[in-house]
Amino acid sequence: EYELGPNGAMVAASDLIAVNLEKVKEDIEEYKPDYVIVDTPGQLELFAFRESGPYVAHNLSGENRVVLFLFDFTISSTPFNFLSTTLLYNSLKLRLNLPQIPVLTKIDMNRRMAKKIMDWCTDPHTLEKEISVEKGGERYLLATEIFRAFSRLSLIPVPLPVSAITWDGMLNLGSAIANILRGGEEYSE
Repeated sequence: EYELGPNGAMVAASDLIAVNLEKVKEDIEEYKPDYVIVDTPGQLELFAFRESGPYVAHNLSGENRVVLFLFDFTISSTPFNFLSTTLLYNSLKLRLNLPQIPVLTKIDMNRRMAKKIMDWCTDPHTLEKEISVEKGGERYLLATEIFRAFSRLSLIPVPLPVSAITWDGMLNLGSAIANILRGGEEYSE
């Protein structure tokens, strides 16, 4: 109908949701849900950095909101990719100004690597050590300075590890969501 390519279609879809938000809200409210989970377009910049994304995030039904930021295991499994994803996490937090829960997905794919990623978060010096393996050059300098800033400001999140396949971590994720949305009421499966 609009004769758009893939990127143009994603932009148009994101904008059309914002334009038709009242209809979307009516459709959601028909079901009277306890929670609504909205999966946004896979390209973060389309949702986070265009005006339509924050508009939808702040004007969808209900008063309480939480953002689930997914650290995709396959992307976050190298120190530089993890640091880049952490930069996106903090950019989204700054842009939306909403409570945000970091989630490490697909942990069932390689439990040892998932543990290593979690170690980077809980003991940032392990991440710093892995970054320092690639000493020298602009990439190393940039990564080191970003790491230092994040460490100094405590901006390296500790994600909740989950698996949609094995359901590992889902109860903890549900509890974290309930804690933010309902002030800590118990969550049950």
